[in-house]
Amino acid sequence: MPLLLSVRDAEHMATTAAVREAAEGDPDRVRRAIQDLGQAGAISLYGWRLVAPHLTDHTDTA
Repeated sequence: MPLLLSVRDAEHMATTAAVREAAEGDPDRVRRAIQDLGQAGAISLYGWRLVAPHLTDHTDTA
């Protein structure tokens, strides 16, 4: 049976990169996302690298 993987289109990847790039210079944006979306939502939006420095407890990602 073939392995089926979803492939994101180039537009989605460019949008994600732009959102993360904008957040790199604005730590308050990341903190607001953690507060509004929770840890898992913020990580999904900005990625672990940008969110991790703002977390106090790295064990709970739900």
